Amino acid sequence: MAAPATTDEAADAVITTYPNPANTQFTIQLNGSRVQGLASLWLRDMNGSVVWNKQQVQADALRSMLVDVSKLAQGMYMLQIVDGNNETITVKKIIVAR
Repeated sequence: MAAPATTDEAADAVITTYPNPANTQFTIQLNGSRVQGLASLWLRDMNGSVVWNKQQVQADALRSMLVDVSKLAQGMYMLQIVDGNNETITVKKIIVAR
């Protein structure tokens, strides 16, 4: 019998990012109602520097949001999504490859 999903695993199941690796852009897609109200998103490089962000986004906008990474260097980035209470919903690894 499988263990029940943790909160992070449940969030990962409803928020998908594709394609990954990304070339010029990737899509964030919300597939459930785990995220409601406002959310903020940060994309950080592996040094922790913010390279892209959107703050106070309505959760409905996350049903399909494009993120332009065409000007970013190849490499690994971390996408953090937080809710209106500043609690992390999920952190996803994003690879930019050319």
